[in-house]
Formats: sequence, C-alpha cells, structure tokens
Amino acid sequence: MSDTNAALEAFHSLPSGNFRARYEGTEWLVSKSILVGGQAQKFLARELGGNGYVSMNVYRLKSGAWLRKPCEMPRQKAERFLRALELSGSRDADQAQ
Repeated sequence: MSDTNAALEAFHSLPSGNFRARYEGTEWLVSKSILVGGQAQKFLARELGGNGYVSMNVYRLKSGAWLRKPCEMPRQKAERFLRALELSGSRDADQAQ
C-alpha cells in the first residue's frame, strides 16, 4: 500500500468529533468533521502545550476518488501525521475550541 493510500485509510478510520491522540510522543487535540453528507470532511489537529498544527480537507469526487487538500502545509506533512497518529481513547469535546 502506498504512503498516500495508507494516510487516506488512516484518515477514514478516525472517528468524527473531537478526541485526543498522540503523535511522536506529544498529545494532540483532534477534530474530524463530516460535511455535505460525507462528500467533504475536515481534519484539524492542535498540539497540546505546543505550537503544532495540522489541517486537511478531503473531498469525494464524482469519480469516487478522494481529493486531499492540506491547509497551508505540504500534503506529505499532513499524510505523515495521519499515518503516525495514535488515538488515546479520550474524547474531549470541551477543549476543541
């Protein structure tokens, strides 16, 4: 499986809503939103106690393919983050803001 496909699979395996996760030993607050009946999805992660930030929008095309559009960062950075992200099991909707 290619790194891009692995990142997309990791993205789709994430729950919707707000939750905590770990990336390279740091804690992150993550939010995944499902929009337009699942045709668009938004991923946003902020490092707790740090300056880290990762954001990406994913769109379902008419062909059935998924278009990945990271926000203000290289796609490779966002995909690397998604592949390595580990859910901590703690859902924390109150701290998403």
